[in-house]
Amino acid sequence: MKVFFDASVSTNDKVFLTIKSLLKTMSAELTYDWVERGSVWEDEKLSLDDRQIVFSKTIESILRADIVICDVSVSSMRIGHELAFALEKSKPTLAIADIKDRNVETLFLKGSRSGFLTLKNYDSYDMLSKIVGKFIKKNEGGGRSRLNLSLESYFNKYLEWKQFETGISKTEILKNAIKDCIQKDKWNDNI
Repeated sequence: MKVFFDASVSTNDKVFLTIKSLLKTMSAELTYDWVERGSVWEDEKLSLDDRQIVFSKTIESILRADIVICDVSVSSMRIGHELAFALEKSKPTLAIADIKDRNVETLFLKGSRSGFLTLKNYDSYDMLSKIVGKFIKKNEGGGRSRLNLSLESYFNKYLEWKQFETGISKTEILKNAIKDCIQKDKWNDNI
């Protein structure tokens, strides 16, 4: 599995190293290793050409990835752009944050209705490893299944009406209904 991972340059180096180590044990591959190459973002004297190269490399790395993981403990416009781009490209995306720094429940991103987005807080490196490990396992093999569904016209008319009224796709409406059933049934897949 190919993973794009990034975090603000202000993020604790141990976060980078914990995730790198976990990916190695899970035979996952980083699409670009920001740690190994040093933080190109720390140099404010980068030329415009260098910035364009780094930007292109970031976009290419997200496109090559099967999943995207970003630590949002520290605010970063770059990370926000990466998350938005990944979600636009329908990449399963995990936004994580150290609870001491930021509660993911308060993020602007929490308003997203994307079924590709998972938000999680961690309070230890052990918990960080568990969250990331479960996210990777959940998305192995693509993490998505196509479902062909035959409905009576009555149900389809309702879905079309609901889509028009809310601006939410029929797929998202059905996924939200299933999520409600999962909560009601108290089913837990541990992520």
